Amino acid sequence: SVFVNTAQVAFTPPALTLGPGKLTADGGFASQWYNYGNTSMSAEDFDAQTVFVNGKYTLQKWQFGLGANYTRLLSQHNYEETYTEWLPNLSAQRVVPLNDVMLVALSDQVDYHFTRVPSIAGSPADINNRFDNNVMVTFSWQATREFVIQPYYRFQYSLYEHNTALTSNRSDYLHTVGIVAIYTFNRYTSLRVFFNYNALQSDDPLTPAYHEDDGGVG
Repeated sequence: SVFVNTAQVAFTPPALTLGPGKLTADGGFASQWYNYGNTSMSAEDFDAQTVFVNGKYTLQKWQFGLGANYTRLLSQHNYEETYTEWLPNLSAQRVVPLNDVMLVALSDQVDYHFTRVPSIAGSPADINNRFDNNVMVTFSWQATREFVIQPYYRFQYSLYEHNTALTSNRSDYLHTVGIVAIYTFNRYTSLRVFFNYNALQSDDPLTPAYHEDDGGVG
């Protein structure tokens, strides 16, 4: 088990009318602390620091996004930098209203991870470079004025430039099923509870498949 705590600050300026649609943007900084539940692995605890900026253009029931973030991982033991990543992304979303309180959102996001890890003999620093394509279907139900429930499914395809054996590229397939419940107290405060299940498969025989359950509150 891994315990993750996240603190984030973001700035969102007022929306700008641009042609027939609206342009919105945000930027900020997030810090996360990852701590293993097994005390024998406490030496592997690490922090993640991310700077991000995003822009979205909404046109009727369509939304198009362009963004980027920079992340670095630091060992909690000595704060040595163990990984860095530059991640530009491009997305599109279509909203399909079902009635006054229900809708379905269909989205697709593509991105590329430009990565670097400390030099290890026989391993390139960019071994984690990869292309991702994320397809998501989300159902939103506003059960009451304050309470919203959102089940969703996401499929992520990842293409690595190198596989574990460093002989060719590698493809990973990640399936995620989850649900989010949001209660809004007022225009400034809300409570969010979430749970999801992840299953990963890879065509690289040296990359193990795994199953993961996530849950939390924000």
